[in-house]
Amino acid sequence: MHLRAFDAVLLLLVSIVVTLLWFNNGNLVLGGDVASIPFNPGQTASRYLSSWNFWNNAGNPIPSIISNEIPPLDFLFYYSLHLANIPTSIAEGIYIVLFSYFLPSVSTYSLVLVLFESRIRHSRLAAFTGGIFAILNPSYVYSSAPSSILNSAISRASLPLALFLLIAGFKKRDLRYAIGLGLSTLLMFSVFARATELGFFLLIAPFLVFPHIIKAVKKKDLSRLRFAALFLTISLITFVSVSLFWIRPFLSDYSLFYQTLRAFPTSFASFESQFTTLQNILRLQGYWPFYVGGYVPYASFFNNFSVAAITYLVPAIVIAGLFSIRRARAEALSLSLLFVILVTMALGTNLPLNIFEALTQLPLLKFFKDPWVFLEALSLIYSVLFGVGISFLAVLIQRLTRVQTLPKVVAFAIALLILSTISWPAISGSVFVNWYQPSMKGVNIPPGYQELNDWLAQDPCSCATMLVPELTGTYVATTWGYQGSNSLYQNLLSSKLITGAGANYGLQPQPEQELLDYVYTLMSRGDPLYLPASLNTTSDLRNWHFSTESQVTTDSLTIFNDTHDPWNQTSIEWRLGPLLEGAQNGHSIYFHSDNITDLSLKHWMLLWVSSRIDLTNLWFGVGYGGGDVGWYRFGDHPLFTLGSWTLFGFPATQPDAGSFPPTQVTNFFIDYGLHLGAEAASLGSGAIDFGPISVSTGHVSEDFMQILLGELNVKYIVMDESIQSNLYPQLDVAPYKLAMANWTEIVPVKTFGDLVIYENTRFGSSVSIPSKWIQVSNLYLLPDRFTEAPTQLGLSAFVVGNDPNPQDNISNATIESITRRSPTAFDVRVRASGSFLLVLSTAFDDRWQATVEGGVLSNHLITNGYANGWVVSGTGETSIHIDYGLQEGYQTTLLISFGSILTALAVLIWIDIKTYRKRHARVMVGNNMPIRPRIRFSCSEDY
Repeated sequence: MHLRAFDAVLLLLVSIVVTLLWFNNGNLVLGGDVASIPFNPGQTASRYLSSWNFWNNAGNPIPSIISNEIPPLDFLFYYSLHLANIPTSIAEGIYIVLFSYFLPSVSTYSLVLVLFESRIRHSRLAAFTGGIFAILNPSYVYSSAPSSILNSAISRASLPLALFLLIAGFKKRDLRYAIGLGLSTLLMFSVFARATELGFFLLIAPFLVFPHIIKAVKKKDLSRLRFAALFLTISLITFVSVSLFWIRPFLSDYSLFYQTLRAFPTSFASFESQFTTLQNILRLQGYWPFYVGGYVPYASFFNNFSVAAITYLVPAIVIAGLFSIRRARAEALSLSLLFVILVTMALGTNLPLNIFEALTQLPLLKFFKDPWVFLEALSLIYSVLFGVGISFLAVLIQRLTRVQTLPKVVAFAIALLILSTISWPAISGSVFVNWYQPSMKGVNIPPGYQELNDWLAQDPCSCATMLVPELTGTYVATTWGYQGSNSLYQNLLSSKLITGAGANYGLQPQPEQELLDYVYTLMSRGDPLYLPASLNTTSDLRNWHFSTESQVTTDSLTIFNDTHDPWNQTSIEWRLGPLLEGAQNGHSIYFHSDNITDLSLKHWMLLWVSSRIDLTNLWFGVGYGGGDVGWYRFGDHPLFTLGSWTLFGFPATQPDAGSFPPTQVTNFFIDYGLHLGAEAASLGSGAIDFGPISVSTGHVSEDFMQILLGELNVKYIVMDESIQSNLYPQLDVAPYKLAMANWTEIVPVKTFGDLVIYENTRFGSSVSIPSKWIQVSNLYLLPDRFTEAPTQLGLSAFVVGNDPNPQDNISNATIESITRRSPTAFDVRVRASGSFLLVLSTAFDDRWQATVEGGVLSNHLITNGYANGWVVSGTGETSIHIDYGLQEGYQTTLLISFGSILTALAVLIWIDIKTYRKRHARVMVGNNMPIRPRIRFSCSEDY
């Protein structure tokens, strides 16, 4: 046992050395999908006690504990080091040492031993080499390191650990391993909904356990089968009891997760599969960032012939190791089948008969939609077999010399040479080169963010902070070298933060997302419906033309005087049919005028459309002559729908693709299948009705913006001028800067580096009673509706609905006091003299309840486009209790999970102490003199 402890210490030292070789300048590993560092853990710890996420945008039902902004185990780790005053960069280095390197290496070491100890020669050498393989894992440097090294490190380390505990428990018939296996699921699910480790465990475990089951069946040893059943039962009970803290909230929002997963696209696999060829998969080189985009700056290192040749030695040694296993044929068969299955699945869409596509269409298998995901499990099989192959090499060398230790030294040196050559980018520090800013290593966050956070923390209000620009999409890039998940901002700032991005996986209440998109649109582009002016020439049928001559026989353009769009404008019908020839640039019609239109002072182009064609394949274009054209996909720009008509708004200066000179516009286009390809576009058929094209300057009053920001409870707006739009054009701060420069009430009050802070003095409250509330049929009618409403607009609210006789409503009540009883419970004392609207300014969820004198208020409605509202009637002083229905159960599951973890650990410690005492009990012999008994340890020849 002391040799195993010695090996573990060596693996730890290697982990420290490898980390120090590249992570050594005080900068942070941030980028790609990795942003999971709590920069202010002391201020954010209380979030994990709430079943409702108040801090993400305007509220979210996905609690912090499963939102993956900071996974709970990661948070506990960093929080512990924060309490010890350890700087963030050093804390991240310790994290890399322990979870990216040491834990997977020592787990792999233990797995190899439990599989092959006394069954192959030099098993200790095989185990230690497997551990080194886990540290110098080729897949780390082939993918977008160092984010790959850090990404979900705890979850990835859980796979070899869980497999070791399972196999060791079955072989030794020791139920302690069953408890350990149950506890290891905490690591497996540390990054919630990652699921890949669970999938790989369920795939690999049966193959590795299979030999023991077969052995028991052959011997008709029912005791082994009964033990296996008891072992798995204990593991399952432990898993459920320690994991209730995430199981309950997951089941509560299961439908939201399932719908999101079901709608998740899988088409990217076709692109990735050009890189998941057989030779690349066998070398663990199937990661698409390795080949395109410059995401791996040192990829050219592997173009060297010698280095490329060495990469083939890894699969060669693995296969040799597989065929060298003779005394453990069942394990050899299991590992062979796993090898074949994982290599096959990693080929992705290169598999025949659309096998991969069919499998990944199943919702739960969409976690494995990227074929390179299977390289994680394959690299684990490689680490085991590579160690076995090196031990076999030592056996071959032993035949050439009589020096006992020389074969193992030479074989291990060869293994180290191969792995260190492939991992030279890590050893040399190249993995830390910032691909987005190649002159930097890692990311150094400007001090302004911490200064801003400290400044915001001094404000006692429970108000929100809004970031501009809106973080649409998944990623963001900055001038200080960060490119990665936009969830970084949720970790940098500990206040309630509105970014427009929502929780991970796109889990965002739809009404809230629509309102935020609307508010950000007004702030950047203005009101699309502000005094729209029709371009009259676009209603003249003579100015519309077919793009190809063959359309004369298949298509038609018709104007019907009795057909009008919702603005009572005469519409044109384009009826299209399949073309006899291909449509290289799509199947289209175009408008042309010799008169040049200047759109440089316009913010919006508007078009009413009634289509019987899939809008995702329909594009709107604007340009000059037959030259530059800017394109907008219809499906991405709907404003609202009235009957069969939809109004589309296209921002004049921000096309989805291409570009055009805004001062010289002569052409407009409507195109079917622009990017479908010539053949598919030519097959399109259907009919499209459209009105004339209108334009708008997009003016919006600052007063109205204050109303909307107040209803979102926004006090501060943070304009981050370091966000770059060259990589992500939708993240352009310029339109916001231009619009906000004209504001006189919402003005800059503070600057922290590139962060300019604006203050909205008319911010709202978490719980409020508006003096009036109105009803509108859709958000885009709000500006006109509020203009018609009486004074005191800042105290007004609105409800989106289709009431044919909307009336202004007056609240006859005032709030006397608000008391917060728990993270999700409020007691509100109200003095009323009639009906009133009570508003809770967080995202609507029907599990929020308001009770008056023990009775639940039933008229729960969406207020202000996103929030919870209740219409209450009463006179005199009234006490209203608001509570989130899941909180009590959530707190209970937290206590159960915490208690179960402590209980499981206590049981393991108690058993170990009891075993230790039995083994080291003094034996009284003869004249009662204590004599230490001789203890024999059973070890393999390598020990």
